[in-house]
Amino acid sequence: MNDKIEKLTYHTGSLKDIHKMWICHIKVGINETIKTLKNSYLKTTTECIQIPDSVFKYYPFQFEKIFNEIRKICIVGLYHTWERNIKELLIFGSTPKDKQTRIIDKFGIEKLIKIFDADPFANDDFKQTFSYLKKYSLLNNAIKHGPGKSYKELHDNYTEFFYNDDEIDELSDEELMERCATEPVVTEEHIEELYKNLIKFWDNVPYELEIKIELLERLSKSR
Repeated sequence: MNDKIEKLTYHTGSLKDIHKMWICHIKVGINETIKTLKNSYLKTTTECIQIPDSVFKYYPFQFEKIFNEIRKICIVGLYHTWERNIKELLIFGSTPKDKQTRIIDKFGIEKLIKIFDADPFANDDFKQTFSYLKKYSLLNNAIKHGPGKSYKELHDNYTEFFYNDDEIDELSDEELMERCATEPVVTEEHIEELYKNLIKFWDNVPYELEIKIELLERLSKSR
């Protein structure tokens, strides 16, 4: 008798709704945090502020750079929440349970997308969402790890996150170092774009998802 499991079934209804709700709650927190910080710092337009328990001071002209770092944190938080939740669903939410799902924990964005792309319910709207997830996966890695493969790929394909390279010759060494430390440049519109596509992702996940074990094994062996 052959008891080998050929496919896994996921009943995603309540789980995908919970994950979607959690993303919404985080976005509300992001909006309120940014609004509060803006209102606080915008009150000071001419004088520097002594940072508590520090010899450093905050100057008004540094406002935008500081908020760029805050927006980066928001991007990483949103993306990481989605990635963690989707892996938890795929690893622990199947019927029957199978140890093969543990390999999903090592999957990057490309392999995660291939799991859903293989599903017959993956329509054009869902596939368009995949392209945005790839974009923000690169941004997430570039923010966390700095110069490297993801940073270069982001720079080559998404110039919206970087200053105009034509201006480099006009910058002093100090200005160039400061600019490099600031990039990637993230806006509130980027946060909104990521948020909308995370919600769209969960909206497009079918209430019953089937994944073939053969697909997981093949993906685990591919680079």
